[in-house]
Amino acid sequence: MKKVIMTLAFAAAAVVGANAQFLIGGNVGFEYDKTENVTITEDKTIGFEIAPKLGYQLNENMSVGAYVGFGYAKNDWKNTVAGVTTKGDTKTTQFNIAPFFRYNCLNFGKFTVAAEAQLGFGYSKTADVSKTTAFGIQVVPFLVYNLNENWSIEAGLNFLDLGFTYAKTSDETGAGLPDQKTTDFGIGVDADNIFQVGALQFGATYKF
Repeated sequence: MKKVIMTLAFAAAAVVGANAQFLIGGNVGFEYDKTENVTITEDKTIGFEIAPKLGYQLNENMSVGAYVGFGYAKNDWKNTVAGVTTKGDTKTTQFNIAPFFRYNCLNFGKFTVAAEAQLGFGYSKTADVSKTTAFGIQVVPFLVYNLNENWSIEAGLNFLDLGFTYAKTSDETGAGLPDQKTTDFGIGVDADNIFQVGALQFGATYKF
């Protein structure tokens, strides 16, 4: 019986190995938000994230790997009350690492619809304001277009993700404020967060 199990195990490994490919690539995200009302004359945020990835294509439909993400955002604000105007800005940097498992659910010619499960660990800091550490699990749908056997381009639909995120934010102003802990769960909940920037992300992958 042990010989049979060992034989099957080696056969499965051989099949996976024969179809496996390394892959490199990455995604980019962009955020722009501007708010104007009676009290806040202007509140504008511009941000971006770059997330290189390295992975392994197990077979035609499954791949594993990890992202390493770097993000930056700047918020400019101007507030007018009783004729008195104050203004300023805050700058936020973030870093995260997210192992992933991707499964190609549907194939239509060169188009593929995939679901990617990600396990994320992140850190962000807003200068002189706060710092945040976070942990999250999410499933993000991807639309992929295969240019040829090696190259593909893709879009991550962050606004449709299903996920759970836990974050702890600590005060950096010196005011001694208590830590804030938040938990989010749902579909499309906080699509712009410590693990991703913007409702959509775009990327490319090369297999070799």
